[in-house]
Amino acid sequence: MPSRYSRRALLGTIALGAVSGCLSGWPNRAEDDETSEECDIRTGKWQGEADPLTTSAEMTETGDPERRCQRVAADAAFAELNRHLSADIENRPWAESVLVDDGEYRAVVRVTLVRNRDGSLQTRPESAFDVADARANLPSAVTVSLDVPGADEPHDCTHEIALHVEELMLD
Repeated sequence: MPSRYSRRALLGTIALGAVSGCLSGWPNRAEDDETSEECDIRTGKWQGEADPLTTSAEMTETGDPERRCQRVAADAAFAELNRHLSADIENRPWAESVLVDDGEYRAVVRVTLVRNRDGSLQTRPESAFDVADARANLPSAVTVSLDVPGADEPHDCTHEIALHVEELMLD
């Protein structure tokens, strides 16, 4: 039977999102860094440090062009990071590009460690994954030029990119 996230873990994640939404930008928060036992991975939130990236895409479905821009930016940052890391993060259960909407559209690459009730790690990055390397190779921002059907000009947007390394507990 698959494990389920506990209500406490869910509320903790929501509270973390609410608190981080009160902060401006994606500061490098060294005071919140923690090293996860058994895994030697630092948890925290950091702005990407690599040069900004520019990409383009076409909007093929109806919807919010800004949301589509956000998705393209997050996916482009994730793909760029994967190209530069020695650890492969593509199709791994512990790494993903995510969208955060806390009043602003934000794009995040999230790495998650998941612990069982007994404290043992159930999901974690492979040993070749290095947070400092990920921070250094993650673009600081992605600018997207989005071709929108019926529009005279493309919809342009720029999203700052953050790396979130977090730890969750299963109940």
